[in-house]
Amino acid sequence: MWITGVDEAGRGPVIGPLVVAALSIPAGDEDKLRQQNVKDSKLLSPKRRSELEEWILSQEEWRHQVIICHPARIDSYVAKMGLNILEVELFAEALNAIGQSEGKIILDACDVNEERFASRIASRLDNWPWPAQLISEHKADLNHLIVAAASILAKQERDRQMANISREMGMNLGSGYPSDAITVNALPAMLTGVCPHPQLRWSWKTIRNLWPGEVPQREDIPGPQQTLF
Repeated sequence: MWITGVDEAGRGPVIGPLVVAALSIPAGDEDKLRQQNVKDSKLLSPKRRSELEEWILSQEEWRHQVIICHPARIDSYVAKMGLNILEVELFAEALNAIGQSEGKIILDACDVNEERFASRIASRLDNWPWPAQLISEHKADLNHLIVAAASILAKQERDRQMANISREMGMNLGSGYPSDAITVNALPAMLTGVCPHPQLRWSWKTIRNLWPGEVPQREDIPGPQQTLF
């Protein structure tokens, strides 16, 4: 029997990718998460998140999948299908990559309708039904250790992606959230070309308000997203 958790990081930022992580462990190993005092990534310091990520990835029998969804795909879905459907697709991609296992799958639901979120994901899983219970809950990262552990993997990768973009820009971009003053102050430097910088989410109101005139349309939905094993 296995227990699997799926969570995301970076739904709201104006800069950088949305990251989804799935973690699957033998059900008997859940006590290990408790012993390590695993918590939702938002409740941990950067240092502790880094330590826990290293520890999670060192567990030989555990399986994980991290999917990085770049801004171009985010904008395409916002324009055509919506952000919730994008998360459905990404959650399903992560689970399909891990593969079938008997046990329990717990999802941190982004949809106001938890059952609808689970149903949409199930319809995209290869050869569903699997021998597993699919559970979708709001705030699952606070209520289930396996989802909290997945949130750590997602958050750590999201932070790495932002650090990489900051290095490429030669400036501190902050967290990438519109509420972050560092991010807001950095945005003009990413809006100087013919089009907004590719690491910006062009469909966000923040960008539409800052860009002179109408924001150009992204090209069609890109191909498969970058995946980390």
